[in-house]
Amino acid sequence: MNEYELTFVLDPGLKKNDKDEIQASVEKWIKSLKGKIVSFKDLGLRDLAYQIQKKDQALYMFFVIAGDTNFDKILHEHVSQDKRIWRYLLVKKS
Repeated sequence: MNEYELTFVLDPGLKKNDKDEIQASVEKWIKSLKGKIVSFKDLGLRDLAYQIQKKDQALYMFFVIAGDTNFDKILHEHVSQDKRIWRYLLVKKS
């Protein structure tokens, strides 16, 4: 299994329920792809380097996950469908 770091940038106006729902959805996607969550951190509200949708701050979530080959391509399809996720970064750890 390969290890990945997955970071999400979310709208700061999201309610706690929405944030929890996104986290649960991501965990469900990972498990459905036979992946494993190694760790999770809710990094909270942080400043952005540039504005996204006229906002200077965003909520951040950080996962360390393990998955098989092509895991990243399939996860990309799932994540890109959720419009509450402004940006994401998936990096394969060496």
